Amino acid sequence: LFLPSRQYKSTSQTTTTYKDTKKKQKTMESIHPSHRSLTVKSFKVMDVLQRANQLEASGRTIYHCEVGQPESGAPKNVAQAAVSALTGSPSEARMGYTDAFGLKPLRQKISEYYKTKHVDVPEERIGLDRVVITTGSSGGFLLAFTACFDTGDVVAVASSGYPCYRNILQALGCDLANVPINDDFKLTAAELRK
Repeated sequence: LFLPSRQYKSTSQTTTTYKDTKKKQKTMESIHPSHRSLTVKSFKVMDVLQRANQLEASGRTIYHCEVGQPESGAPKNVAQAAVSALTGSPSEARMGYTDAFGLKPLRQKISEYYKTKHVDVPEERIGLDRVVITTGSSGGFLLAFTACFDTGDVVAVASSGYPCYRNILQALGCDLANVPINDDFKLTAAELRK
C-alpha cells in the first residue's frame, strides 16, 4: 500500500501537512478490491459463524454447529508448552520464524508417523522433504494448489465437498469442472469418466 511521504522536522517528529492529508485521502479513494477478489464467493460457513457470533454477542443462546471447531481445547501438556514458548527464558522460548517448511523435528515426527501408518506407501513419497507445516488447512491448500495448477487449468471438483477448494481454486484463476458424486457419496474414477 502506497502512502504519501511526509515532511520531517529536524527534531525527527512527523509533521503532516494539509496537502499530504489530501493526497492520502485521494490515494485511499483510488484503492479498490481486485477483480479476482470480487469473483470469489464467500465461504458460507464463515458467514453463518459471523451471524451466530453477532447473535451470541447480543445475548442470544447459540449452539454452534457451523464449524468443526473442537470444544475440548488443547491438551494440558500442549497448552503448557505454548505458555513456555511465549513466556519462557530465551533458551525455552521458541518464538520467531521457522524454516519455510516448518520446524524440522515436527516434520520428522509427522514423516515417521505416516511411514508407520501407511506401510504400503513408498518411503520416498512420505519423506521429510514432502512434509510442510501450515497454520491451517487453507494455507496448505493454497500451497498445494499453487504448486499443482496454473491460471486457466481445469480442475475436477466433487459436487459435494469442502467449499474452500472451490474458493481457493477460483481465486487462483482455475476453471472448475463439477463432478457428481456417486450414491456412496464418493468420487471415483467411474464418476470422472462420465
